[in-house]
Amino acid sequence: RRAIETSLIKGVSSTELDEKAQSRAREALEEYGFVARQCAALLLAPDAYERSSAARALGEIKSATALPFLLEGLYDSESIVRNQAVMSIGELKLPSAIGALLDIARTHPDVPSSLLSRTLSACSVEGLDFFDAVPSDSSLLGPGDVGETIREITHLESSSPVESLPAESEDENCAQA
Repeated sequence: RRAIETSLIKGVSSTELDEKAQSRAREALEEYGFVARQCAALLLAPDAYERSSAARALGEIKSATALPFLLEGLYDSESIVRNQAVMSIGELKLPSAIGALLDIARTHPDVPSSLLSRTLSACSVEGLDFFDAVPSDSSLLGPGDVGETIREITHLESSSPVESLPAESEDENCAQA
């Protein structure tokens, strides 16, 4: 069983295999129960080294199903486990983890800022290589320069100020809120 798991883990992280083969190895690890065992170890192992090793393995596998468990690992009592959970979340590159990463940066200043910065970058939309796949027929994006179009899409303008509700309102539900 260990040999099969080791081979599948090597397959997931191998640069020699194409993405489809890596995905099949990842699915096999999930179906075989390895991901579930590592998730359980991350949350339940009595030793910090075991929890950290489980977090590392989940990052190597890059299974999105492990995200809730890695997010829980961010709040582990041991910093080594928290740091490894941050690194593993960066391997998953899932934008849904950004909120928890920002929270951990606020609540646990012992997590290195460089590690958090790398992980946040990996999880951001910009880190997903979203705009690297611009079609060769750039006319689909409209007239003009593709780079300019991307800048327009990614440029955020400041929001307008929020107006307060009037003190007296005819709507009873609004007044209660």
